[in-house]
Amino acid sequence: MVVSRFDRRQRSEKTQLPENFTRGVALLLDDEPDKAIDVLVEVCRLDPDLIELHHMLGKLFRRRGEFERAIRLHLHLVNRSDLSDADRTKALAELAEDYFAAGLDRAEAEYRKLSEVPSEHLVRCADC
Repeated sequence: MVVSRFDRRQRSEKTQLPENFTRGVALLLDDEPDKAIDVLVEVCRLDPDLIELHHMLGKLFRRRGEFERAIRLHLHLVNRSDLSDADRTKALAELAEDYFAAGLDRAEAEYRKLSEVPSEHLVRCADC
């Protein structure tokens, strides 16, 4: 009986995540970014492995002029020990964009770090 309840609770938590994500996206589309951000922050809290969602939130913060929140989020990603090199590089690029958008001199240092990542040159050049 206890196992059954535990299993049911686990399943409801798993189905809750996509539902909240969908709700957050719907709120964004309905032009309610404040509510959407609250919902999506909760989704990230429930599943910290959703790296792309973290980047999406960071971009939302940056677009809204909430540079401190965007910087804090991307710094957190850069400093995570469990992140792949590719994810860390993307977080570093987003962090540099945060600093640049905020008008901070720190952006130059972050862009220099990115220039040391060989794959980043290839990605940027492919976009040219």
